[in-house]
Amino acid sequence: MPQIAIIVAVTIAIFIIQRRIIQIRMGCYRQRQDTQLPASILKRLPFRFDYTDGYFDSRFQGMPQDGYTAMVQSMLQHPNIKVQTDVTVTAEIARELMEKGHVFWSGPLDAWFNHDAGRLRWRTLDFIREAATADAQGCAVMNYADKSVPWTRITDHARLSPWEQHQQTLLVREIPREAKENDIPYYPLRMADDERLLTHYRERASALTGVTFIGRLGTYRYMDMDVTLRQAISIAKHFITTPAGERFLAWPDANA
Repeated sequence: MPQIAIIVAVTIAIFIIQRRIIQIRMGCYRQRQDTQLPASILKRLPFRFDYTDGYFDSRFQGMPQDGYTAMVQSMLQHPNIKVQTDVTVTAEIARELMEKGHVFWSGPLDAWFNHDAGRLRWRTLDFIREAATADAQGCAVMNYADKSVPWTRITDHARLSPWEQHQQTLLVREIPREAKENDIPYYPLRMADDERLLTHYRERASALTGVTFIGRLGTYRYMDMDVTLRQAISIAKHFITTPAGERFLAWPDANA
């Protein structure tokens, strides 16, 4: 067989195999979400051709020694930091706070503008909580892609801190759906219409002073925790080194 024919045959075979894998991997998942999914989601779904059973490819992975609650409490223990809980911070309240100092807005980007050009679409989650005996499912997180199961994953919270010993655990099932007006937004959908609206809001946000948009909601992008923390640290370093009176840009890409 000529060399070019072999190359073509191999290319076709790879295409067929990859297409089948994507159909298996994404078909049911897309149906579960009850909507179209952006192509960018493929970048977040690892394909394994070995026995690596982890989800992430990061060289270093781990949990805070005493858990995330203790880590956040330690970060907030500072005389210049005042924490208020059970408070709904609206864009109107945030704009009033701009009179006292710079505001870092981690709420939904479109909410800052009162959705005056339209609403960006988000996905929310319904949670089902269940007490169970420890090690009820044998792993920290189990994902379910089949449409016959209403939830997409179950998290065993005792497994998230394996250095602790518990007789019982909390299992949390997550059921995704498109967010309505009064739902808590978790994940940006970022379809074509959303991208156009995002461009509109981003251009307006970039022209503002006294506020910086941060995080998954504030920038309308999917961000894992490590990326979110890296962005926050980078922006904080830039902010504290910016001379007083000098304009600090509102969109994080310009600062980070």
